[in-house]
Amino acid sequence: MKSFTSFTLLVASLGSLRVVAQAPSNPLKVASAVLLGNRLSTNDQTIRDLGYQGHIGDIWINTFGDGVGCKNAATGDTCGEGCAYITGRDGGAVQGDDPLKYNDLKVRTDICGGVPQMGPFCPILPGEADSSGLGITNVVPVNASYGLLLTRPTFSDSLESPGAGLAVVDVTSGTPVCTRPFGIHSWGADEPNWGQLSSIVRDGYIYTFANGPKFGSAVYNSTVLARLTSTSPEHLVGAESPQGEVVYSEYYKKYIMFGTFISYVYAMTADNPWGSWSAPVTIYTPPTTKSIIYSPSAQKKFTPADGKWFLLSYTDANTLSLVNITWA
Repeated sequence: MKSFTSFTLLVASLGSLRVVAQAPSNPLKVASAVLLGNRLSTNDQTIRDLGYQGHIGDIWINTFGDGVGCKNAATGDTCGEGCAYITGRDGGAVQGDDPLKYNDLKVRTDICGGVPQMGPFCPILPGEADSSGLGITNVVPVNASYGLLLTRPTFSDSLESPGAGLAVVDVTSGTPVCTRPFGIHSWGADEPNWGQLSSIVRDGYIYTFANGPKFGSAVYNSTVLARLTSTSPEHLVGAESPQGEVVYSEYYKKYIMFGTFISYVYAMTADNPWGSWSAPVTIYTPPTTKSIIYSPSAQKKFTPADGKWFLLSYTDANTLSLVNITWA
């Protein structure tokens, strides 16, 4: 684990990089968007949100947020009073060849009448309650055996974040295992909610995006950016966006930030992870929605090398839907 202790969260301000009046042009054009269906677990019945995807070597790992226990996730038949299961903790799953199916890494049967439900991917630490929440990013690789993810702890009695932390994911056994060797938080309680949004590896750095300085703040919906390094501190501030993801498009040779507004998915582009970001364009509107949609994320295991098309997941009322988007 010593190889991970040199990671330092960057803290020197470089100023605001929000979308401005003379923003760069946005080249994104959609040729087609086909809704494929809902993403479901193969080994439990929990419906959940987020659904970011990352990899370590050739093992692809999905990471999730809030779960709601169900008797039947496909129909949305929930547990009902007396055995309702709602968790703010993280979940993890291995992604196979079917983009609509994944296999949860931790399953529990002590709730919801014994019907299998999603268990927490990362461990509960001393000082945390069983009911403590934990948000996590997608996994990003450090080498072929280990990866990192950012964690955002919250407590059941407060929406205030106690600061962000790092978790280590180990795949040396062939099965991803999450540990939290750096404790509940790694850089202090005043850090933004690293672990709320996504991370990306580019040019030898891990860039991670987050909301706000902390839950409940006036800038909760402002996306901020940090870069993990083993040398001097830096701190980057990104464009405004709700919960979403940043990826690099080989097709456009641009960074793309996915976001949502009520019932549609939009995207902005930039030449660098810190912007400047273009104005947004709408790339997908679902035919129907149950609630406000959020957390759009690319399922990168399935993206072809040329990036001409990709699969985009989004959350609608704790249901993960998947759409195939082809660029024009």
